[in-house]
Amino acid sequence: MMVTYNLSERDQAPLLDACADQGKAVLIKKALASGHLDQLPGGSGSDNADPVAASMEFVFGHRATTSAVIGTITPEHLRSNVAAAKHALDNS
Repeated sequence: MMVTYNLSERDQAPLLDACADQGKAVLIKKALASGHLDQLPGGSGSDNADPVAASMEFVFGHRATTSAVIGTITPEHLRSNVAAAKHALDNS
């Protein structure tokens, strides 16, 4: 199953719950809100929080999430996204 799920688009949470209950894998698309994290209500939930890290923790914090499609622009951007994903996975 592939669904859009991120800090600003949470309406698929019941579907993720059902997938988890049935042991189905879920691939998340637009995990970083298509690069519009700075436009989310309240930022990332904290004025001091890294919006990418907060997004990764939110997405990978759901028990149904098995992977996510994450876009990037530069090698540095990629390294930062990988570090945030690793941190989220290590803490989930």
